[in-house]
Amino acid sequence: MITTSSADNTAAHGAQGAPPKRLLRNYLLNPRFQLKYTAMICGVALVLSTGLSVIVFRNANAARIQAEHAVSQAEVAFRESKTSAEILHTNTMMNVGDNPELVAQINRDLRRAEAELTAKLAESRQSRENIERNYARLKITLFVGVALLVLLLGLSGIVITHKLVGPVFKLKRLLRTVGKGNLDIRERLRKGDELEDLFDVFLEMVNSLRKSQSDEIAQLDAAIADARAGNAPASSIEKLEALRARMQATLEAPQR
Repeated sequence: MITTSSADNTAAHGAQGAPPKRLLRNYLLNPRFQLKYTAMICGVALVLSTGLSVIVFRNANAARIQAEHAVSQAEVAFRESKTSAEILHTNTMMNVGDNPELVAQINRDLRRAEAELTAKLAESRQSRENIERNYARLKITLFVGVALLVLLLGLSGIVITHKLVGPVFKLKRLLRTVGKGNLDIRERLRKGDELEDLFDVFLEMVNSLRKSQSDEIAQLDAAIADARAGNAPASSIEKLEALRARMQATLEAPQR
């Protein structure tokens, strides 16, 4: 299915003898064919990306679970250590009696131990928060990455299939032109288009037909000259000249 605007635009440029411009709306010359294979490319990319994302998510989720477990263990250890330290401090204070220096040292040790436990617990919690933050970023990054990948592959698929569909469309139009008797083919494929070999064969065919037509015109010219020399009826000569004019027109007819 060829859109009318696309066909008219391409034909207009061809008539002017200039290469047609690659307008965005003309990239879908054959939507059914192009979208079909573009969808296949995007589907394969989506399946592979989804499989890779599942693997990444599983690993990231395992890290989250480990971090949560580590924090839970750190909290339990903190509570148990704090309780044990408080019991030990109480028992020690009961045994030291009135010794201010020893009491002060015990209190300093208790505060230092509590500070170390608190720091370890805070470190575990911060690690968990970092993992959760990275996990959230990973989800967004993978989602956006997969969406961009599918979008880029979709656009690339349309462009790539256009390089195949464009020459086919041009060949079909030029074949119709040749079928109508016009052998004056001046259009060429655009840079980057596919099917160059096929188009070259088509041009060789047209050139062969032109040469054959030129040879026949030369033979017809000789026949007209003989008819005039032999005093053939004017009506017969006029018919031969009309035929010759029509044949010559096929070699010089403007592109449509």
